[in-house]
Amino acid sequence: MPYSHDLPLSRRKIARCREIAQVIGEEVAEIVHAHSTVGTERAVLRLLGFNGALEKKGLIYPVSNYIVDQLTAADRLQEGALYWIVNALIETGADVPSLEKKILGGIWMSGRQSPIPITWCGCNRFALLNRASKI
Repeated sequence: MPYSHDLPLSRRKIARCREIAQVIGEEVAEIVHAHSTVGTERAVLRLLGFNGALEKKGLIYPVSNYIVDQLTAADRLQEGALYWIVNALIETGADVPSLEKKILGGIWMSGRQSPIPITWCGCNRFALLNRASKI
């Protein structure tokens, strides 16, 4: 909510609150990054809708496990599966079910290529938020 002259709020206090919020956010991000696990990343993928399975060595293998294994092999899991999924969605223009089909078909961004920085993807913030809301 933007600052309003109608409210008796000090600009200095508002600025200080924003600084405190940023510090808290950075601390939370550090904790999340330090404690993210393979199980957490698989759960995130399942919540996004990656619930399919593929056959691997004669066994049914969840696609969420496959994605996490690919990111682990590429030493990119620490960035989070969501980071790579959003980049794949932007790159391909696909939705989650379509991306899952591509993954099941053997087409997958395994974390070896460069991600698309959000500020460079040609999307404005609102377009990106709109896209994310459809996931």
